[in-house]
Amino acid sequence: MTALYIVELVIGLGFAILLHEFGHFVAARLVKIRVLKFSIGFPPKLFGVKVGHTEYVVQATPLGGYVKLSGEEWEETGRLKPYDLMAKPWYARIGVYVAGVTMNLILAWAIFLAVYAHGIELGTHPPVAGEVSRKGAAWAAGFRPGDRLVSVNGVAVANWYDIYNELDRAGAGKTATVKIVRDRAPMTLPLPVAAELGFQPRVDAVVGGVVPMDRADKAGFKAGDRVLAIGERPIRGWAEMSLVLANAPEKAVKVRVRRGAKTIELVVTPRRDAIQKRSFIGISSAAPLTVTKRFTAVECVKMASLEAGLIAWEIPKSIWRVVAGQQRLKDVLGGPVMIVRLGMAKAEQGIWDFLHFLGVLNVSLLVVNLLPIPAVDGGMIVLAFLEGIRRRRFSMAVYARLQQVGVVLLLALVAFTLFNDLAR
Repeated sequence: MTALYIVELVIGLGFAILLHEFGHFVAARLVKIRVLKFSIGFPPKLFGVKVGHTEYVVQATPLGGYVKLSGEEWEETGRLKPYDLMAKPWYARIGVYVAGVTMNLILAWAIFLAVYAHGIELGTHPPVAGEVSRKGAAWAAGFRPGDRLVSVNGVAVANWYDIYNELDRAGAGKTATVKIVRDRAPMTLPLPVAAELGFQPRVDAVVGGVVPMDRADKAGFKAGDRVLAIGERPIRGWAEMSLVLANAPEKAVKVRVRRGAKTIELVVTPRRDAIQKRSFIGISSAAPLTVTKRFTAVECVKMASLEAGLIAWEIPKSIWRVVAGQQRLKDVLGGPVMIVRLGMAKAEQGIWDFLHFLGVLNVSLLVVNLLPIPAVDGGMIVLAFLEGIRRRRFSMAVYARLQQVGVVLLLALVAFTLFNDLAR
């Protein structure tokens, strides 16, 4: 199955790159820039056909493709022709540069729309109260650990998703009538619907998922591991384990887990997040139950648009955190190894999780391509915009030098992310 997942990832990533280049192709044709070559894949060449001035080729390496425009390589242009890229006004060139990332945005949005239209699979738990905070509304209302919730406002609940759904329906500030069973005795309790109810489901300290290349993955954690102790402290549930790890310093700690019939000891170093002021190791809980959340057509459009925007905004936010010293660069950047690991993990979870990953990847490609580096679209947009302000084009020497700097920066970035991935 691993080979199949890799093929799926190559096809998905290749299609995203190909669609990006197709955007450049269409925009160039619209502003009458001559397209010399439109390639599906990279060399070696398999076959091709020339139609007009454009050679359409299919090549053997299936990692997207590329478009070669007339006049984009200055050393080959000599005197610019009317159909050359650099002979066009600055705003026309910006349109060509923007078209690629626009196609990635459209693809990402379409993927998110399809995912929400299909419905989101959510993990949930049986309707049994686990931790109940003495400071929360639930404790004051009489709820205690071990209570089994039966109904909320007369509506039967089969899991915690149902409970939260009915409480949301009741509305903040209202009081819901909750029927429970405690020690086999039925009871009815009034529960004020507040932002902090102070109770949550009973969740065993069993690992459901491990984030690829994060601290737990590196330490050897596996899905299905039951955490028995952290250091010398016994662990009775997920909430207790989360609290211990959240407050742990960034130092190696021994974690005893049961894996099948064996008890083993793992050593993990939590990752401290300065923004959230807590530590993580990169694991998620196991959910014994799943429900499918459905959305209306309007909700699908809204959620898809919101998700694309939030993911796009998260990348510059992360860059700013690095600049401000709030996060380390190695904790933010991921390279090709991480992309493959994440893609394969999502493929194992199912086609819809994998499609969502491809949507996230398309948004990431969009943002990276808009970085103000001369070798990518963002840098070329900045140069074209500056030419519009100064009302004249930069010299060929300036473009050549900036392109060299951009290539060096990109190669350094790729090398750093690859080294970072291998170090992880």
